[in-house]
Amino acid sequence: MGRLPIHIAAVHSSDRLSHLVEAHRLKKIPLSTADMTVRTVLHWAAQSGDVKAIDDILSAQVVDIDQGDRDDWTALCWAARGLSSKAKFDKTPQDQAEVVKYLLKGGANVEVEC
Repeated sequence: MGRLPIHIAAVHSSDRLSHLVEAHRLKKIPLSTADMTVRTVLHWAAQSGDVKAIDDILSAQVVDIDQGDRDDWTALCWAARGLSSKAKFDKTPQDQAEVVKYLLKGGANVEVEC
């Protein structure tokens, strides 16, 4: 799928993600680097329901909060969709709601088509 370690960490662990975000910052590697589905670390973190991960990403670099993936889905689309029934996340629908609120406060386009 062309994913980087930072994409995987965004799904599974905000602790591991924070280390990788810092490494990307130090090496000036953009967090907007996408995988083969054109999803960025922000897309993966939004789907995982991890507000701390979203905060780490948005605090580290200027990231286009409305960047679309291959299907033009933004981080807000993925957060609104919620957890995949196939995924094994330890988050709850309440976590997803917090991510939606956080992205909206961060300026995500509420009129985006998903």
